Amino acid sequence: MADFIAELPQKPTHPVESLGEEWWTLHVDRASKAFGSRVGLIQQSPTRELLEWAIQLSFSTSNNEAKYEAILAGLDLALTLATTKLEIHSDSHLIVRQIKKDYEANDERMARYLTMVEDRLKMLNKWTVKWIPRMDNLKVDALVEIVVTLPIRYAIMLPVYLQATS
Repeated sequence: MADFIAELPQKPTHPVESLGEEWWTLHVDRASKAFGSRVGLIQQSPTRELLEWAIQLSFSTSNNEAKYEAILAGLDLALTLATTKLEIHSDSHLIVRQIKKDYEANDERMARYLTMVEDRLKMLNKWTVKWIPRMDNLKVDALVEIVVTLPIRYAIMLPVYLQATS
C-alpha cells in the first residue's frame, strides 16, 4: 500500500481554524487487471480543493482487495492531512456494507482489510461511508482508467501545499 508522508510544524505560529475540524469527502475506485491493480481517490477539502491520486499497487489483488486498498490509501491521506471528519463514497455495495457492519467479512483476507480500515476510522472523530451509484463516481473512475492505459512503473510524487487562512 502507498505511504503518505508530510512534515507538519509542531505548533502553529498563530491561531488558525483547522480544516480538519470540518467534513472532508473521499471518493474511491479501483481497476484490477491481469497486469496489476491500480486505485484512484479524490479527496475534497472543506474549502473544495481537490487532491487527486492514482496509485499502482506493487502486488496483485482481487477486485474487492483493490477496493479496500483504495479506501486505505484515502484514509492514510486523510489522517496525514489531520482530517477529523470524513465522508467516504464508494460504488461497492459489498465494501460499504462490510464497513457499516451490515455484512460480515467471511474471507480471512477481507477480514484483515476490514480490520485495517476500522483501525484507521477509529483515529477520526466522525466518519460516514456511503454507497453511490457508479454514474456518480465517474471522475475517479476516469482517473483510474486513464492510469491503467499508461505504462507507469515508478511513483511520481508532487508536493501539495495547504495554506490555512483565518
